[in-house]
Amino acid sequence: MRARFPPRALLAALTLLGLASRGAGSLSPSLTSEDPMRLDLEMNVTRAGDVTVLVWEDTYEEGVDGEPMTVVIDLATGDPNALSVTTLQSLSADVAAAAFIEPSDWAGPGAWTRPRAALVDEVHHEPSTDVVVTSACCSPNLTDHVRRPFTAAEPANLFLTRNGTHEWDPVTLPPNLPTVHLVLGLGSEEDDNLNDGMTFSRVVALRAAVATATYSREYDVTVSYSGAGRPKHAWAPTVILHGYDASNFNTDLAAGGLRREVVREAVAYALDLPDASLAVLEVADEPASERSPGEGACRFNFTVSDVVDPDEVARAWPLTNMASFLEAAKARMLSNALWELVAVSGRRGPGVTATVTAELRPNTAGSWVRIANGAGVEPRDVNAVMEGYAADEKVFVSSVAREYVLSSGEVFSPPKISEIRNAPPTPSTVLDVVHRPGSARRMTALVARFDDADVAERGYHVFRVSFHNQRPGADARVAVLDGSDGGDDPWFSRRYIMLSRPPSPPPMPAPPPKVQGLDTRVAAGPAENSVSPLGTSFEFLFEPLPGCETCGVPTGTTVYARVAKEPELLYGDWEACTAVDVEAVVQVLGGLNVTRTVKRYQLLHEPEALGAYRAQAKSVDEDSFAPGMDALEDVTPVERRYIVGAIVSGTGVLDRRTGVISVTFTDPVPYGEPGAAPVDAPALLSRTSLDLLGPGDVRVAWANPRTVLLTLPPARESGLCAAWREVRAEALAYALRNNRPDVPVRLWTDPGSVALPTEMTISWRAPEAWYDVASGFQMEKSVVLTIDDTLNAEAGVVIAGARVSGGCQQMSLQAVAADGSWDGVARWSFDSVLVSPNAAAAGAGADSSGTVPGVDEHPDLQRIVADANAGSFSSLTLDPSNTKPGLRYKFGASLTDCTGLNSTASMDADRVAGAVPFVYPTSGRVEYVTQYSASFTVAMETRIPDVNESVVKFGSSCDVDVTTLTYIWTNLTGEADCFFTDVRSTAYAGFERAPRATRRTLVIPPFCLKPRPEPHKLELFSTFGSDPGASASRTEVLLTVIPSPLVAAMKGGTGPRVVARGAGAFALDASASFDPDAVAPDAETSTPSFVWSCGVVETGYAPDPADGSRDAMEMERLYAKASVGGCPAAVSEKLAEARGGPAVPEGVSGALELDTLYRFTVQYDVGDDRVANVSTLVHAVDARVPSVTLQAPTQKTASSIALRLVGAATRTPGADGSASDGAVAFSWTAVPSIDFSNPQNFLTSTDATSLVIAPNVLLPGQSYVFTLIAKQEGVDGVGYASSAPVEIIGPPATGVVAATPAAGFELETEFFVTTQGWGGGGVLLYSLGYVARGANGEDAEVYLTRQLASTEARGTLPADAGAADDKVRIFAYAEVPGGGGAIARAETTVTVARSPPEEVARRAQDALRAAALLEDTVSRAAGAVAACAAL
Repeated sequence: MRARFPPRALLAALTLLGLASRGAGSLSPSLTSEDPMRLDLEMNVTRAGDVTVLVWEDTYEEGVDGEPMTVVIDLATGDPNALSVTTLQSLSADVAAAAFIEPSDWAGPGAWTRPRAALVDEVHHEPSTDVVVTSACCSPNLTDHVRRPFTAAEPANLFLTRNGTHEWDPVTLPPNLPTVHLVLGLGSEEDDNLNDGMTFSRVVALRAAVATATYSREYDVTVSYSGAGRPKHAWAPTVILHGYDASNFNTDLAAGGLRREVVREAVAYALDLPDASLAVLEVADEPASERSPGEGACRFNFTVSDVVDPDEVARAWPLTNMASFLEAAKARMLSNALWELVAVSGRRGPGVTATVTAELRPNTAGSWVRIANGAGVEPRDVNAVMEGYAADEKVFVSSVAREYVLSSGEVFSPPKISEIRNAPPTPSTVLDVVHRPGSARRMTALVARFDDADVAERGYHVFRVSFHNQRPGADARVAVLDGSDGGDDPWFSRRYIMLSRPPSPPPMPAPPPKVQGLDTRVAAGPAENSVSPLGTSFEFLFEPLPGCETCGVPTGTTVYARVAKEPELLYGDWEACTAVDVEAVVQVLGGLNVTRTVKRYQLLHEPEALGAYRAQAKSVDEDSFAPGMDALEDVTPVERRYIVGAIVSGTGVLDRRTGVISVTFTDPVPYGEPGAAPVDAPALLSRTSLDLLGPGDVRVAWANPRTVLLTLPPARESGLCAAWREVRAEALAYALRNNRPDVPVRLWTDPGSVALPTEMTISWRAPEAWYDVASGFQMEKSVVLTIDDTLNAEAGVVIAGARVSGGCQQMSLQAVAADGSWDGVARWSFDSVLVSPNAAAAGAGADSSGTVPGVDEHPDLQRIVADANAGSFSSLTLDPSNTKPGLRYKFGASLTDCTGLNSTASMDADRVAGAVPFVYPTSGRVEYVTQYSASFTVAMETRIPDVNESVVKFGSSCDVDVTTLTYIWTNLTGEADCFFTDVRSTAYAGFERAPRATRRTLVIPPFCLKPRPEPHKLELFSTFGSDPGASASRTEVLLTVIPSPLVAAMKGGTGPRVVARGAGAFALDASASFDPDAVAPDAETSTPSFVWSCGVVETGYAPDPADGSRDAMEMERLYAKASVGGCPAAVSEKLAEARGGPAVPEGVSGALELDTLYRFTVQYDVGDDRVANVSTLVHAVDARVPSVTLQAPTQKTASSIALRLVGAATRTPGADGSASDGAVAFSWTAVPSIDFSNPQNFLTSTDATSLVIAPNVLLPGQSYVFTLIAKQEGVDGVGYASSAPVEIIGPPATGVVAATPAAGFELETEFFVTTQGWGGGGVLLYSLGYVARGANGEDAEVYLTRQLASTEARGTLPADAGAADDKVRIFAYAEVPGGGGAIARAETTVTVARSPPEEVARRAQDALRAAALLEDTVSRAAGAVAACAAL
């Protein structure tokens, strides 16, 4: 095996063996170029003296513009002529004299030391020698230094050696490199380049330029756009104050300093910049030439700094000389006592500058040397790279400061000395001249001096000089002069500089590269697991790679690819990719980035379906498939997964009334599809979000595939509101940070003007599992949750509970929101104790001394209140033993809502002796308002003591017959005829009471109580038996009755709708308006009055009725928009012809202007203070169109109920006015859209004037706008009419219903039915009960409560409910008040054991009495049947 030795290594070997000639005066130069962009010159110095080396590019002999030293080539020899050699000798002598002789004016640092060598780039005939080094230059480890170059050209880095070593071998990777920060100064005050700020495109361009200038990969460079190192802008505006001298702002005087601060704050305010970003640099008087005679004027020079947002820069920089800024600043100063101010003027000042930090992570020798050597990268380096950038990307770099970022405790020093490869034996001198890649000078002279001591030891000194990063693709010429006495003749040579290492051996035809395998890389294409919309065309570019670092890629290599869709992954055949030439940036040795044309292999894929796809590619050497050859291909194909679909995001809203978070997604979610398996909150929400919404249980329900409802636990068990208040408190504190005693009050921030956050964030536990991988959809991790911070006008707290309680059962008080909402956390107080007015005798409740025991003498009550507050409980439960008869106990309750608003209430609870039915309003409120024409229900709750237990526990006074419970309602303030019948009573004077006045819950029919400003005081008297004694309670409620509002109605609906100008079918008719109170039995006859008006809403109005652009928001905008003008006079005249009547005569449409949207309004009154208005929107077209009207449905309707739309249409007459019989085709549109092609969505056909939409088709939470379109045969135009938005109400989020105890004996065990988590709580009305066997054996629902706000009820377990397994079904309904029938139902069961035979009769009689207490007649009958079934 033969090995090839490079000449320099051979010379070193011969020297060691003593075979090389060491004759006097023989330098024996050797020139090689075996490494890319590098030239190596070796020689053997045997005498003291100067050695001069001149390196220049071939054909550069004539120089440029006659500046460099001219080298004349002798055509006969091909070497420089004698004159050129003489010139070089003269240059050598000049350089030696300048570099190797101690300057007479040497000033340090330290003693002068003669350098080994001196370097001159772009050699001139008369080099400058007056530049003396004053600090260490160039050599990184400071082992030696040389003078700076004698010309103004770019310097080279001259690395000097000791014993054959030097720092940073340019092809050796330095270890443990720290991160480097380059702090860049950007822009110039002399230009306007940055006056619109460091935009994102500039930041991106700067990053690329820094990467190129530092020989780094772009992804190893970070230029922050939003982090701590983000661009910070600065500029220096000037503001001139006319009317003041600079002395008025002298900071040595308190008043002057205050005035200066007023000006600074006013300028910051007018610029709309933070106070901290503006500082006063100087205050000086304006020159006399710049102001009027006798006028005082001073100039404020400001500095604006640390402005981050480029949009703020672009906005604020031009303001300084704009009138709006000057007026705002002047007004601000005048309002702060600068009353002598005459005017304000301004100048923008110099251009904007900026600073930004670029973070570099060097990982190559070239990059590290470039960054760390000497001063590192200079501004001109980055500017040179950006020279070809677009104007909107280019930015001028004015300064670069380098910082090393060290880990904690790390001490940084440059990498240690490393060996040079093939180092010659010592003693030796090795010099490396390292230019920046691509920046080597085209002519360089090097002079090295050797003394006798250098050759004394062995008689010779090995000298090597290497020129790195030479320009490739050209011949380099070298001239060597021996300056020793009797030295050699000048020596000349030349070598070709290559860009990359040639194949070995050159230049014979290269043998096939070493091949051990093939690999494949995705050079370009969609990112792994990226998501793109359907319709995207995907392009992949693949690159074949060798199987090892020293291997090559065969010339016959190509790439095959294939694609498959998950989850089947049915790959087809491998198909050859298309070979394409692309431009790519590659890095060559030395760290130089160059752009080359390279071969890549293209695959195009255009998916036709959503889903996840996988593309595979493998490199194949097609030549290897020839006969007799081993096949070569990539056995591990590269794979890239990409998704065709969408990123699904959600937006959340918290309904503070119900405690339900509604999250609406941009696309349907599988969890919400019909039949999908339920998923609970711990599986859906992240741990952080569960902790935020909890710690109580969060319930999950899907209203539809795009909407999930998260029902929060009771407010006291949810941390959401507390966390939100904390976020808002922090934001407010930050906004008010300058409201301090040391800041003038006029500069304080008004807390009311601070916009506080209204958002929180929740996140999902495993969003990647929401969709099947093949679906093409991915769920975003987080959802922004909006919380309305509007103060609720109905906010408040009421205390529900009996005002009078006896000594036979516990008293229960509950603090609830006045509007019945979820939003609120309660806190209790025990305020006072007084003698009750209901006490049986004077002094009752006092002790023997007549003293009433105070709050402090009720430690048990104080403890109960403290425990309730510790748990934020909304109820208090008091045992009779905690209170004393004859006393009135006052309790207070506060409710803190989500915004932190605190509402308070108090209640007096009287304690009496004996058994008293607990009676109190279900809602806790005692004040109500209703309309005269409406029925009203006063729902009351009753708690009856358990006689057997209470007698044992509290004594014989509790032995009462609870089945004789009696209720009597009385109006204490006036007549109430509906409380009585027409039959006179035989027991008392007057008429017998009506059944409604003897029930616990009072249902007041319309027109029963007269309207009046003062409330009616209604009293419910309840007692056990006809002789109440002490066992009675009186509960008062206040009911205010107001007149009913008038109902104004206009034929044709609210519109918008279209009519043909001059159409006779267009009518303005409000005859359907009515007064609900006019049908009262004693109503006075009144004459209604109608006033018609008209206004123009929009001009140029020509909508397309079928384009789906008019959603609920657009309709509300049209309805609320003020008129922009009045109607034509002819229209007003027609309206006046109505003369107060409900209908306008025909002819209005003929006076309408085309493509103009009109609003016709009628005001309806009946002679009192009540007024009602209704409007319709109409526009006219100059075409024959059918006249269409659409009756608006109820504005709120339940999604579970069919929705009926009633329209009508009139054919348009013929062109000659004759009647037309052309067929009319009808169609419907809806926004949001519904599928009109699916007949299952409708109960009627979709091509008629009326339409019935099936239940559960419309989505809850949406507001729909419906349009009826009519197209008449033979008529070009279409008629249409749109409805007002119809709000769809969904059923309540189904909660749980529970029964306690879960088992018991029929007809004996009393059980409690409770509900929890239904849509968050109290705003719903509940109906609770159980299912019994009816009279005919059918199921009958026995209601214990019906449509009450109470979430609990009690009753006796029924007998023979018809279940074979002794299970009785307990049910609960929840209904949205005013929700158009939105209702939900849930069930549970209890186990009912049979009664012993001997107990059946007694228990059945008790059950009959219990059934008699039920108010609902059907429930009473069902309960009686269930009781009698046991007999």
